[in-house]
Amino acid sequence: MHWKPNVDKLILEWLANRTPPSCIRVNIVSMALAINPNTNAVKEAPCTKYIRELRSVLAILTKCLAGKVVGMSKQMMQIHNNATSHKGTKILI
Repeated sequence: MHWKPNVDKLILEWLANRTPPSCIRVNIVSMALAINPNTNAVKEAPCTKYIRELRSVLAILTKCLAGKVVGMSKQMMQIHNNATSHKGTKILI
């Protein structure tokens, strides 16, 4: 089954907040009941396998955003570690 982007965004948000994939289905149902308790808004929830597969999407998304931040920075500090002290070297871009 295909899910709307809103459901994927919601799942990614919970995964980013370190919610276990097995708890996200219950969170979706309880959130829907908290918003509108008089109706049965959730007919079917994503399976745990689908939620676990979205962890790889979150990892790729995080790496892309980190690359964008590094690419847009004007100045970076590179840390060289010799196991006793940290020596920082500025790299001007």
